[in-house]
Amino acid sequence: MTIKKNLKKKLFKILFLKKKKLIETENKTFTSKQIFNDFLNIVYYLKKSKFKIIELSIKDKYLFFLVLLGGLFSNKLIYPKKNPLIFFRKSLKIFDEKKLSKVLNRKILTKPKFSFNNSSFLILETTGTTSKKKLITLNSLEYLNACYHSKEIFNYNNSNKILHCLPIYYNAGLNNTLFAGLLGESKIIFTENFNNFNFIKIFKIAKKKKINSIQLMPNMFLNLYFGLKDINFIKSLRSIISTGSYLYPEIQKKFYDLFGKKIFSCYGITELGGAISVQNNMNYNQENCVGKIPKNIKVKINKKKEILLNTPFKMSGYFFNRKVKKLKKNTFFNSGDLGFLKKDHLYITGRSKEIVIRGGENISLKFIENTALKFDEI
Repeated sequence: MTIKKNLKKKLFKILFLKKKKLIETENKTFTSKQIFNDFLNIVYYLKKSKFKIIELSIKDKYLFFLVLLGGLFSNKLIYPKKNPLIFFRKSLKIFDEKKLSKVLNRKILTKPKFSFNNSSFLILETTGTTSKKKLITLNSLEYLNACYHSKEIFNYNNSNKILHCLPIYYNAGLNNTLFAGLLGESKIIFTENFNNFNFIKIFKIAKKKKINSIQLMPNMFLNLYFGLKDINFIKSLRSIISTGSYLYPEIQKKFYDLFGKKIFSCYGITELGGAISVQNNMNYNQENCVGKIPKNIKVKINKKKEILLNTPFKMSGYFFNRKVKKLKKNTFFNSGDLGFLKKDHLYITGRSKEIVIRGGENISLKFIENTALKFDEI
């Protein structure tokens, strides 16, 4: 798969010209006309601002989505975040939902022009799995290609109904369960973010909405294992994917033993655009396998057995002292994961910083933690 240069136009066509109802919440379904009218107001509002950077922190996912779209088609740089903390002195701060809701009700005098060229689009916080949290930037062309890649490996199409219960300010909530789905013309159903107290409520909504595709963090599947009684609904799901961190084989086993459904592990890195590979039925039983590596992704294994990768849709650079330090296109990213490549399939055996040497033998902490998960009392 090569870089596709017309994905902004493709997304625009899917959302606004095909007249499909792709966005829902618990109580509302949005028509393409309504989304377009709201989108017009947001673009007009953003273009009026003299600031290039938009700091975004609101709870309403639909409004959040509108600002993301508005930034994408007005060449603004969006910094989605959990908490409304000011990072840039010169930026437009969108922290107030009520104020933003008023923007949607304004009458605009002139229709704003949309930008379909490549531009800086997102500032994201890395997950901190490879080192301390850092800010990275991604361009619109590369990022939409990363989302299209996710759409391909997840097999999203117009028959998927995707539960969106992950934080929309992190990459799994932006790429995996939002833009990847939209590029596949899948329906997206926004709910609250999954937590220990509301997951039963969320899955009641999912059942009501006839969701058939979910992506959760590994520990969330333990919540379902211990707390969700609706086995038949889980069995009805077509796509069950784990993302965001390492999926312990014991979680997969427990889940399958109870629900009779496989959790497929997705391997991804925010700095490289997001999802890279995902398991399927063919490699599910291969120990430590995280799926087949597509031809457009390059993998190296160094002498320390660390996995280095390069993708055509990786970040444009890091933010240092409020400035972007750009990366070269041929730069490989050290994932910090240990593993090997066999017949184009990637296998993760541990992390370089999580190896304990005991009696001269290297022991992975993941192996210890997976063993502990075999006991429900722990």
